Amino acid sequence: MIRKRYEAPGGKWQSYRDLKYGRDAMQSLDLYVPANARGCLPVVVFIHGGGWVAGDKSMATFFELSKKGYALASINYRLIWEAAFPAQIQDCKGAIAFLRSNAGKYKLDPDHIAVWGCSSGGQLAMLLATTGNGEVPEWESECRGVPTRVEAVCDWAGPSDLVSLIRTRPLDKYIRSYTKNLVGPPGTGREAKWVLASPVRYVKRGDPPVLIMHAKGDETIPISQSEELFECLKSKGVESQLIAVDAPQHSFYTQGYEAIVAEFFNRIFQRPHWGNLANLN
Repeated sequence: MIRKRYEAPGGKWQSYRDLKYGRDAMQSLDLYVPANARGCLPVVVFIHGGGWVAGDKSMATFFELSKKGYALASINYRLIWEAAFPAQIQDCKGAIAFLRSNAGKYKLDPDHIAVWGCSSGGQLAMLLATTGNGEVPEWESECRGVPTRVEAVCDWAGPSDLVSLIRTRPLDKYIRSYTKNLVGPPGTGREAKWVLASPVRYVKRGDPPVLIMHAKGDETIPISQSEELFECLKSKGVESQLIAVDAPQHSFYTQGYEAIVAEFFNRIFQRPHWGNLANLN
């Protein structure tokens, strides 16, 4: 979704590139920790978009978050040409488990891990949000007893209900194709897997706070997907906010919008912040 190449944050940072959290070549992440960190830092993990078929960890853009004193991570995960669902969310959970189990080594706070996902990465971020506690999904991966919960989530234009998405008319033809491919070829219980891959299926009381941002004019993933997710979160009493961005397309990144993400994480983690999220709708 974010087309800019990654640029290392300003200032002095300790960079850890291509850290392996699994055996597959795609199971790696980049981690950036302020060199002058005192104590353990909260972590923001970026999950890239690309329709589950493209993109990589270089797509992260940390211009504003890098100013706020967070440790920053961007992850790769297996794409659908290599493995169908649930490989993608299993990889995301593996990355969270890796960061949590290695928190002491990298000066991370294991109790303050947030995720920010864009487009298909938003879907994966919401699956992390809604399946980190409570009932274990059928596809839950083994992470050697390390919790995979996250404490806050920002979802930018992610699909939340694949069943309704695939039936939407009109719908971007590429997204329709990718959504079908995500769960495997026809005749393999694909329709049932659309349900299993839909974050709205798992929303429950006690899920972490969620900030949703979605362009009003998005014709790739319609804003109705985020509206449905927001209503579902509210019905379960989950702290949540939906910001409808005044933009005509799926991709809407600006540093100003990233600053809103930083504001949200600052508030959830009770860190110094500026502005008022309540006035941003």
